[in-house]
Amino acid sequence: MKCGFCGREFPEEAGYQSCGTCPLAKLKGNSCGMVKCPYCGYENPKETGLVKKIRSLRRKA
Repeated sequence: MKCGFCGREFPEEAGYQSCGTCPLAKLKGNSCGMVKCPYCGYENPKETGLVKKIRSLRRKA
């Protein structure tokens, strides 16, 4: 994932780990639709499958 605020890339799993202090994550099991950037704390919307596919194709090129 790429943070919309600071621009740094991070694995989506790392974003879920930084959501551990959020009460919504505990109640809903990370289903709030947001992924928190582990670097700046900005909450980004989850990437769609299409965005993930495009990002992987760009990395290969």
